[in-house]
Amino acid sequence: MTEFNLTYESFDCTSENAGARWTEWIEDFEIFLSACNITNKARRRAALLHCGGKELRRTYNTMKDENDEYDDIRGKLTKYFEPQRNKRFERLKFRQAKQEADETVDAFVSRLKHLSLYCEFNDVDDQILDQLAIYCQSITLRKKILERNDIVLDKVLEHARTIEAVELHMKEIDQSHGNESSGKFEKTAYEVNAISERVCSFCKLVHRSNECPAKHRRCNSCGTKGHFSRCCPHPKKLRTVYADEQDDDSDY
Repeated sequence: MTEFNLTYESFDCTSENAGARWTEWIEDFEIFLSACNITNKARRRAALLHCGGKELRRTYNTMKDENDEYDDIRGKLTKYFEPQRNKRFERLKFRQAKQEADETVDAFVSRLKHLSLYCEFNDVDDQILDQLAIYCQSITLRKKILERNDIVLDKVLEHARTIEAVELHMKEIDQSHGNESSGKFEKTAYEVNAISERVCSFCKLVHRSNECPAKHRRCNSCGTKGHFSRCCPHPKKLRTVYADEQDDDSDY
């Protein structure tokens, strides 16, 4: 026989917005039952009343029937708590949600979808797009959302994955070159003025604004700082040799 521990967090019937919390609690509890392999009806009933705690049992006692099984008890408690669900409160939680620094857009959208379950929105995707336009970390993605009135959530997620992949790639490049893009640099004419997904004309790579790897490297063709030789606008110009400098794009 499978052994299990019936130590489980009880349900607080008096907590704010108990209706929404009950839905989450009972879902987690049923996962717990499956993990413990509790399939017998009588044991599932006893586990619910035991793990739910004294307050939940008192609530159930006001509506109980001696013949109630697990599904009956769950149904009665769900019906009891559902009217206490406050859509205004749920919408407030949704509106306060922001993308965390280490959270992908996919993860943020997943969290927003979960928060929207009890908000009673007519168009959940549209509400999520509004939230992304305000609180997502990527300025590039915000612009894409605002550029088109008919953009859909699935397309935004595709853009987000591309942007995140490019940013990760550029971080790896920065790390492999000693983080040359960090620190204080003298501004030059070649700087990219905005975050863009276009190929940079000074290095032939895609990168964030002001993070061009060619920024402080000398061109092998003309000796001028600010671009790689493959992007040189003066390929025939004679280069001045600097003995203490390594080639600009030897690693590219």
